[in-house]
Amino acid sequence: MPDRENNQNERGRSGFPGAPLAGAVVVFVLFHVAASLFFPERVWSAHHLRFLPPPWIAVWAAVLAIVLAPPLRRRAADAADALLDRAGRLGRPGSFLLFTATVLFLYLFRTQNLFLGDGWLLTSVVRNPEETGLGSAGYLSLAIHRGVLAALRVVRPGAGGAAPFRVTACLAGGAAVWIARALAAELGRTPRARRLLFATLLLSGGSLLFFGYVEYYPPMQAALLLYLWLGVRRLRGRGGLILPTAALGLAAVFHVSAVVFAPTWIVLALRGKAPGRRARPLLAVAAAAAAAGGWALLHFTERAYRGWEAFLPLGGAGDQSYGFFSVAHAVDAANLLFLILGGALLLPLLRWGAEARSGVPDDQAVEGNDGEEGDRTDGGGDRAAALFLAVAAAFGLAAFLFFDPKLGSRDWDLMALPLFPFLLFLARPLFFGRVEPRKDAAALLVGAMILHTFPWVAAQLDRDRAVRMTLAMVAEDPHYDNPAARAPKSFGVLLARRGYDREAGLLFERAAEKKEDPQNLFNLGTNRARRGDLLGAVGPLEEAIRLDPGYREAYVNLATVRVRLNEPARAESTLRALIAASPDYGKGYRLLGTLLVDEGRVPDGLDALREAVRLDPRDGDGWTRIGIVLAGLGGREEAKSALGRALEIDPANERARNVLNALEKRDDPERGAASSGGDGR
Repeated sequence: MPDRENNQNERGRSGFPGAPLAGAVVVFVLFHVAASLFFPERVWSAHHLRFLPPPWIAVWAAVLAIVLAPPLRRRAADAADALLDRAGRLGRPGSFLLFTATVLFLYLFRTQNLFLGDGWLLTSVVRNPEETGLGSAGYLSLAIHRGVLAALRVVRPGAGGAAPFRVTACLAGGAAVWIARALAAELGRTPRARRLLFATLLLSGGSLLFFGYVEYYPPMQAALLLYLWLGVRRLRGRGGLILPTAALGLAAVFHVSAVVFAPTWIVLALRGKAPGRRARPLLAVAAAAAAAGGWALLHFTERAYRGWEAFLPLGGAGDQSYGFFSVAHAVDAANLLFLILGGALLLPLLRWGAEARSGVPDDQAVEGNDGEEGDRTDGGGDRAAALFLAVAAAFGLAAFLFFDPKLGSRDWDLMALPLFPFLLFLARPLFFGRVEPRKDAAALLVGAMILHTFPWVAAQLDRDRAVRMTLAMVAEDPHYDNPAARAPKSFGVLLARRGYDREAGLLFERAAEKKEDPQNLFNLGTNRARRGDLLGAVGPLEEAIRLDPGYREAYVNLATVRVRLNEPARAESTLRALIAASPDYGKGYRLLGTLLVDEGRVPDGLDALREAVRLDPRDGDGWTRIGIVLAGLGGREEAKSALGRALEIDPANERARNVLNALEKRDDPERGAASSGGDGR
């Protein structure tokens, strides 16, 4: 009885998290769910629950029950501690098993869709070396991914444009797990602090950046995490300046936005061991690299977005921005910080669930039960590391704020720049304080992080749900209202290619409404035709031709719509206008010839078809149609020759093969009987 009473008293004195911390977690969960219901145009991970099948919702509810029920929470924490302690006693094999299990678990829950960011657009760009407009801010990354695609196609000739990004995302994810563990071991003073820090790094919104995410950002974020780890080691006297410099340069190679962290390198150069003269050449190189990166980013925005005004919320002067000090800007910035940080925002409240570490001086090593050293440096190294992380968080956050946060609905990956430094900044009590996080408090925080991240990740696992989720998220995104932006047009094209015509139509409607350029109108008209709205397709296609009289594809699609509307005269007029505008366009003659033949004007149609293959001798469809027409007119030998040409161009042309076989059977009745009679029985 006395022992039980002492334990209860100790629990009360040491800060049982039931009051402030547990209350904060409850408010966090309630706010999370309520905000997703009352502000559906915002990006909330709980908002994604509506896109999950019942089993996944049940998983989320089970985690919620464990987090909010103290007995269940303590049992889960005890089980996790027992598992980790057992792995720690195994030494390196145990660490390897934990690393492998973590990687496999994250891989199973990898982001399998391409809808966040410019994923699908990148897949087309990486396949086509002539397309360089997209990705100027990640030009070297684009070259790297093209090289990876070429290597993959040696093994898998059919590898698509998403394959190299998935490879680099998986490699970056494995690296992120390893670096997060190393960084937690470097900073955490106790085993529990290290475990909580490791969970924080992996359970934030950054988990979506790895193991399958199709974008430039996964390797950049892994390189930034590596830079933070190497930087902390340098400031604690366990490394030089070259490796963190290389890590930051690698991050900038994958995306030039990483140059926002260039000023943090000055802290590394001027603090720690061997500052001074030896750092001056590197300072000059860093300044030059930062200037070059800034110029590249400015050049990219000038070419793709009409300059910085498309992004910067300075005085509301841009195409889609608003005043920097406006309430709208503060709300959007807070919304996006909530999205990428989630439950980790509660880390500063850890002191309410912590107990004092007595009798352990700050400059004395603490040996954890997982076999790793904790506190291995002096106070000066700690202060320098704290300054480094604070500066990194500040510059990452500044970039986040000075880019219009409303871009975050689509470009949250770019907005995640301050993710890792800001997380480490929030987690300072885990490695700079004199407190030990209680097991119950750690379980509360980890549970809050899971509740935030799980719906966001799980909603990506089904492509159809991911499409609906993404469209719901960007429904109010002003980025789609920017006439200079390519997003609605490009995203709509990519959706249409995958068969999501209705969803693509919503984006084409918006793009054409904001900017009536020929391509937007062409996309809109074509999409309406594919969805069966033939009358609605005519107007946009005619307007596209009016704005661009040389738009061949618009003529072709308009003529096709006219045919489907049973308006052959208007279709013929459209095709003759196409030929007048592009007399060297063989497809126009082929379509005209087909139309004339179908209308019974066979000689004129045959002349047009012959002109089509004269202009384009590789037009297998043209040769096929010539062969069919000639076969009907009785010109068997000439028909065979035309059909043979069609099969030379495309051996899989079943229509040409069937007609040719039919002609050969007529010329050779015995062969026809044998082929049609099988074995004669």
